[in-house]
Amino acid sequence: MESSPSLYYDRVTDRPLRILEVGIGEDCRTILNGSYDAALQSFLSQYPNQNVELFGVDYIDMKSSSKTNAVVSKARTYLKEKYNIYEVDKIKFDVMQGDISILLLPSIPDGYFDVITCCLVLCSVSDQKTAIQEIKRLVRPNGGTFGYLEHVAVDKELDFDQKNGVSSLGLQLLEWEQLLFDPAQQLVAHNYHLHRSTEDLIWKEFGLEVNDTQILQKERFFVKDMWPVSCQTCGVVIKS
Repeated sequence: MESSPSLYYDRVTDRPLRILEVGIGEDCRTILNGSYDAALQSFLSQYPNQNVELFGVDYIDMKSSSKTNAVVSKARTYLKEKYNIYEVDKIKFDVMQGDISILLLPSIPDGYFDVITCCLVLCSVSDQKTAIQEIKRLVRPNGGTFGYLEHVAVDKELDFDQKNGVSSLGLQLLEWEQLLFDPAQQLVAHNYHLHRSTEDLIWKEFGLEVNDTQILQKERFFVKDMWPVSCQTCGVVIKS
């Protein structure tokens, strides 16, 4: 999934670009594996005088753990070394504690963030609708973007594609497995749901249609070695 956070940033040049990753996790893996690098490099090349504020939020109190603090420090060092231009730290990184399925950050005003991302998070929140509504609240209007990567329930009509080697029978079997193992998975894996129509709910709460121009990118695909969460989807949507 490729998208630049600078795409709709033209009207916001008097402050840093604000990015929030929901469910950043104790390992800060998206930063340390370079997932942000291409987008950040694109933004800073287009806006060389601007800075970036990158926030991570998780239900875990990350600042109370010495192990996690070490990882956060490592992520800060990674960003500083990569984006230290003329001894100016172009990217600030911090972490916060918050539960998106209740209210993520009630003290933060509406539309505070230019970009919000989440990766394999909405599968496990206790209230998906509330979570997505809170994300929508925090994304700024008139061009703020929300990018997601989630595993989802099988949709036999959308997912049937001979080119990807996915047969109708294979889809039926995967859906049966999702439904069969879903209750047990929630019990043993921190409320991890196998059969949620996450993308449909995102579009509904953002007021989008299938071919809406506010959908910058959307894709459904299969990762066979990630059974039973092999049916996945990603997308980038703009808040009007």
